[in-house]
Amino acid sequence: MCSSDLEKSRVLIAVDGITNPQNLGMLIRSAAAAGVGVLLPREGGCDINPLAIKASAGTVFRAQIVRCTTLMDALERLRERGWRVAVMDAAAEQSLFAPLPAAPHVFVLGGETAGARAASLAMADCRLFVPMENGVESLNVAVTGALVAYRAMLAGRE
Repeated sequence: MCSSDLEKSRVLIAVDGITNPQNLGMLIRSAAAAGVGVLLPREGGCDINPLAIKASAGTVFRAQIVRCTTLMDALERLRERGWRVAVMDAAAEQSLFAPLPAAPHVFVLGGETAGARAASLAMADCRLFVPMENGVESLNVAVTGALVAYRAMLAGRE
């Protein structure tokens, strides 16, 4: 991970175990549209492939993608540089839309079935949920990624 990559953004969306390349592509598309970077580990999930490229509508070639070997190593490095780790977790007590400290944030989005892994949860400075009604328990990870990306973009304009 290059420090110059980190200077481009004060917000990253980290991918933690996403296995569906279409979800990855849609998440990258939303992040690119909002001007948010994507932290993509080489281990522990799917990689960019033709399905991800198609789902991203080609934005994968314009997106700010920061590659790392493992997510845990990258999160440790980011924390050492003053970044806060916010893990999306349906069981969290703090809303994604609550005020956050004025610091760079990496928002960790977990896999489609199990969510964020225990190691990611253990590194969290905060855990956040998306408020939902009508008995809905969760959203598709790509949809959650879009909400995170646009929340970050709008917070940067305040």
